[in-house]
Amino acid sequence: MSRPVLWLPIVAALPCLAAVTDQQCTDALQHALAAGNPDTRKMAVVALSLAAKKGPLFDQLQSMLKDKDVEVRLAVVAGLQEL
Repeated sequence: MSRPVLWLPIVAALPCLAAVTDQQCTDALQHALAAGNPDTRKMAVVALSLAAKKGPLFDQLQSMLKDKDVEVRLAVVAGLQEL
């Protein structure tokens, strides 16, 4: 058997190993929304505004209107405006 054939099953399995579940994505976004760094929260808000049009993530986006950082609140307003 040649070497490329030995690697074929491993390479074919790589996409399965990198799969991310919806729950993992939700957890990552919620963690970023609670971060101490306002830039991290702002980027999470931008990501949420692209992904959440209803449901608990949308509620989380709306709750970020009360964030202590004005840049985060502006990002929420911009995100909600585009929905």
